[in-house]
This record gives sequence, structure tokens and C-alpha cells, in this order.
Amino acid sequence: MPKIDAYLRSIERFGATGALLVSGQSVTLRFPTGDRHATQVTPHDLLVALVREVAPAAAIAALEAERAVRFTLDSGGARFGIEVVPRAGEWQVTIDSHAAG
Repeated sequence: MPKIDAYLRSIERFGATGALLVSGQSVTLRFPTGDRHATQVTPHDLLVALVREVAPAAAIAALEAERAVRFTLDSGGARFGIEVVPRAGEWQVTIDSHAAG
């Protein structure tokens, strides 16, 4: 099971529209009524590893060149949009849930 699945299941479990993961900062779940910050912090190396585990090869190459990427990920019957903005020592990963199909 990919490491990102724990975050995807949290989005589904809490009925969030997505999540924001930033290196070394608290996880933010997004809701129509406003963002909610969790106490869980995502270390930079974990964030990099979970993206590399699911990103297409072209996206990984772009990330290594410090270019932002977007891709979709199907997991558990749901589709998620993933956007990664890499900066030196910090990545920002935005996950948006989309209806499957």
C-alpha cells in the first residue's frame, strides 16, 4: 500500500475535499466550510518518498529539476488530483478529491 493512501483515506473518512501537505508543517484538510489543521506533521523526506512512490516517471523527472507537476491518482475507487510544488528543502503537495469515472 502506498504511503499516500493514509492521507487519501483521511480525506474520504472525514468528508474533506482535499488536503495540503507541506514539508515540516501540520497536515491541512480542506472542507467547503474552511480548512482544518491536524496535529500530524509531515517530514520533508516522507513527503518526497510518498510522492515518488505514486508519481509518473515524467513527473519525477520534472520534480528533480525543481519544476511543479500535476497528475491524477486512482485509489480505492476514487480519483485524486495531485499537485506538487518543489522548493529547496520544502515541497508543497495539494491533493484534491474528484469523483471516480
